[in-house]
Amino acid sequence: MPVVHCFLIAAVLLTPVNLSLDSVDPGSATKAASSTHASAAPQNADAAGRERRRPQFVPPAARPPLPNIDGMTPDDVRQFIGPPFATQVLKDNRLAWSYATPDGVQIVYFKPENATGTTGPSPPPPTRPEPPSALPPNGCQGLVARGPAASLVVVMPKTPAFVTPQIRQDVVTTFAPHTTLTYLGTSGAWFVVTFQGARGPQSGYVHCTDVTIAD
Repeated sequence: MPVVHCFLIAAVLLTPVNLSLDSVDPGSATKAASSTHASAAPQNADAAGRERRRPQFVPPAARPPLPNIDGMTPDDVRQFIGPPFATQVLKDNRLAWSYATPDGVQIVYFKPENATGTTGPSPPPPTRPEPPSALPPNGCQGLVARGPAASLVVVMPKTPAFVTPQIRQDVVTTFAPHTTLTYLGTSGAWFVVTFQGARGPQSGYVHCTDVTIAD
């Protein structure tokens, strides 16, 4: 099984308006107020509906540098998070892949017990019921991102967006949990999203493990 090791190499202009109370028709004022309330009601209902559909969760305190790749083969890892920037075969025949991430260099080791590079068979551990997850389902379906979707909600803290669909050291930006992103498409395990950047609308790739589908 792969093991990951960390190496941190409205100013408002007010214009006076003269109002004549004698010229105001009380009946027309009542009608205007009623019309305003009537038009505002559907908007309030739509906003409340969107809020109900928004996933409710408590994000974790930290985001792991790499997604969970336990039990994956080298081919699976390459498909899921992209190619490493360096590879090495160690003296004990383990395969080591190095990834440059925003959190520093991470090394994934593949044990050579079988042809896939993962650990060989071992006695199954005692079964224990898993505690229910406090997080909504992520945006992954196997090794690829689920889609299509209208929008996505960021789940993990400091979720990075990259310029290409792979783990990199440099990021376009990072997002806080509960941020809503507009879905543009998918590329393998990555979502293509658009968001408002400092210089206007921008796009980038976020990993499916960092977000959930909003609706």
